[in-house]
Amino acid sequence: MKKCFIYIFLFGFVTVNLFGQSVRIGETIQLTNKSDGYFMSPKISPDGKIFFSSQGYKGIFYLEKETKRIININDELGAGYEFTFSPDGKNVIYRSDRYINGLKYSTLKEQNLTTKEVRILQEESRHMDVPQVLNDGKIVYGIDDRLQILASDRVSKVDITLLNEPVVKAVNNEIIIYNNGIRRTVQPQGERYYVWTSLSPDKTKLLFYAVGKGTFISDLNGKILVELGDIRSPQWSPNGNWISYMLDEDDGEIVLSSDIKIISHDGKISHQITSTDQIKEIYPVWNDSNLVYADSDGIIYITYLIFE
Repeated sequence: MKKCFIYIFLFGFVTVNLFGQSVRIGETIQLTNKSDGYFMSPKISPDGKIFFSSQGYKGIFYLEKETKRIININDELGAGYEFTFSPDGKNVIYRSDRYINGLKYSTLKEQNLTTKEVRILQEESRHMDVPQVLNDGKIVYGIDDRLQILASDRVSKVDITLLNEPVVKAVNNEIIIYNNGIRRTVQPQGERYYVWTSLSPDKTKLLFYAVGKGTFISDLNGKILVELGDIRSPQWSPNGNWISYMLDEDDGEIVLSSDIKIISHDGKISHQITSTDQIKEIYPVWNDSNLVYADSDGIIYITYLIFE
């Protein structure tokens, strides 16, 4: 375990008016250093802990708030890719990958963050997608594009008719929506690849990026409500009023420039959160009303936002 030194990157506040709210952009704090290692893909647990992975999505780590130390949860291959949490924040759910003759096989696991005890939820399979955890504790994931639903007891499998909230997954060139016991597919922008797909906090709207077209908000029937433009890695704020994203450029291999912005859910107002020439900020996530993100050098930051 390594001590994490916190460095204040930006002092002072900038006040702007967004969507009828006054927003103060506060200090940006560097949470990790190069000497700690290369970290990426930050995520926030339900109890507000800041998690991240190492290069290549190997392992899961978190920043201990009281001691500012970086705690290693595991070093498993693939564990850091789209991991998620139990509703109480006490467990992390992830895929552990291994390769046999060039083919990937994944095992679904749950790990207690206090004891580090690991429990296998789904035996090793090919073509397993990332897990989602519902508000009632059910875990949903796909194997060969077939939805699997694990009850909150982590043993029983249940039918889609027992889902008490919508679930969305992007598969191939379509978005699959499971709602009220019915499986439907939508293609809001036609036959193209869909990524960064998520439901709004109130589960009534769909946010997605259509490759070659940009980011959109639709209803659950796929009807476009808002066009947000060519913005990457969009993420709903917890109250659904804002969407964070990165505005990046690359040459196909490396990031040439990238900054973090936010945009109102109606797409009318956006504001720059970072504007740096030397630092390339990528993949923001919300921590309450604040933004946590990495840079292309593997350093994790937080920028404080005050909405009034």
